[in-house]
Amino acid sequence: MRRKAKILTVIITLFCVTLTVHYGQTKNGNKNKSSNTITENLLKGLHKATDKEKEELNLSINPSLKIYTTEGKRITFDDFLPLIQSGNYSLDPYINKSGELKAAVVRPATEEEKSEMKKILSKANEENVQIGKSAKPFNVADINGNNFSLESLKGKIVVINFWFVECKPCIMEIPELNKLVEEFKDKDVIFLGITFNDTTKLNSFLERNKFNYNIIPKSKDVISNYGIKSFPTHIVIDQYSKVAFSTTGLTPNTISKLKNEIEKLLKQ
Repeated sequence: MRRKAKILTVIITLFCVTLTVHYGQTKNGNKNKSSNTITENLLKGLHKATDKEKEELNLSINPSLKIYTTEGKRITFDDFLPLIQSGNYSLDPYINKSGELKAAVVRPATEEEKSEMKKILSKANEENVQIGKSAKPFNVADINGNNFSLESLKGKIVVINFWFVECKPCIMEIPELNKLVEEFKDKDVIFLGITFNDTTKLNSFLERNKFNYNIIPKSKDVISNYGIKSFPTHIVIDQYSKVAFSTTGLTPNTISKLKNEIEKLLKQ
């Protein structure tokens, strides 16, 4: 059996936020039970993960996962997102005998879970607020072998997009980000797309999707160092290596805010 990553979180891509949720981990143990109306056929060969099993699982929610309501209706990933975003629902993961995540059931969240989700979101947002602080040092190489470090980029404006290929909001904003790159191509502005995806997955994605940022693969250490828990997250670093701007999620004015910040810094 493959070595399992011991991760106690579920990564869920929301409209603008990836929310980390501790499913069913209550002080009294896992007391959350999915409705018995789920038929055995839907989850045949699977069982709901116990608290101990969750500790050994990499519960990475993605658009291909089979997600059901407690009434047994299968819902799309897009239908699932607003339910979780509301903070009123949670998931019970279902795994096979090999411990692999194969399905999930959306159910009403307990009051304790609702409270925990609010705390996690609040903490993530607080950690993403770094305005005025010195940017964390980094030394990375993009998929073409070009090297970038915070030290070498001093004197330039650095625009960072933390993203990953499975993140729907991340993908949705790429065309507008490309326009941003084109607009400032003759200025002292460097655009870095930092992700934990590996080069193989990125190359496959980029063959079908043009992304004009300098794409930095396998950068979990940078993501962790910057305290990024939500995707997409944008950070703008000024000419003095200080964080001048930070925003999480995709909204109608995300790109315009980035543009305005870059233009403001260029005038300084």
